[in-house]
Amino acid sequence: GTYGKVRLGVHQLTGQRVAIKKISKQHAPLMAREIHNHRLLYHPNIVTLYEVLMTESSIHIISEYCPNGELFDMLTRCGRFSERQTQRWFLQLVDAVLFCHSHNIIHRDLKLENILLDAEYNAKLCDFGFARQAEKNQMLGTFCGSLAYSAPEVIRRQNYTGPETDVWSLGVILYTLLAGELPFDDDNEIIIERKIVGLDYSIPSYFSPETADLVHRMLKLKPSDRISIDSILAHPWL
Repeated sequence: GTYGKVRLGVHQLTGQRVAIKKISKQHAPLMAREIHNHRLLYHPNIVTLYEVLMTESSIHIISEYCPNGELFDMLTRCGRFSERQTQRWFLQLVDAVLFCHSHNIIHRDLKLENILLDAEYNAKLCDFGFARQAEKNQMLGTFCGSLAYSAPEVIRRQNYTGPETDVWSLGVILYTLLAGELPFDDDNEIIIERKIVGLDYSIPSYFSPETADLVHRMLKLKPSDRISIDSILAHPWL
């Protein structure tokens, strides 16, 4: 994790396996918002936060254990995924993000490393370190998240309302699961930024027309032109 080590723990009475993140108390102010936001979100495709324990020197965050690791690592092993497999994970992920947005929480760091797989290979959204509660149409201004998944308005340091930036990141995730590579990528960060704000990406020939249409609708330069989360769920590809 960003601020501490994550270990596997076992509940002595039930035998349930859990993930335990140990964080130094000096990071408590930074963790407070993450814990507050995560506690509001109980959903089958969001990692469950069970308990927060405090000692004199540390905070212990006890959450659901996902034995099959990050979706990023699985993609690295497999190369790329079929449309059928991707549809299942993507639907779960969109459902989780819609649930966050219904609680006025914008994730702001959607990426493959923040999607875990449980024992049944269900997708579970995690890491609410950059998440922010925002009322409808409230403007946000912080640059955060991971560059390759960042929306143009975030890179340009413009104010943004939030849900549309999550939609952009979901579009990057969808493309990457199916193509096995990021739509906007380079060793040089300045070139990545240039590609994102210039919409400089290409759709592989093996994408179905419905997939290509959905990706194009999510990766729109203007936030107001992007497809909404509700409309993603109604799209023919899903």
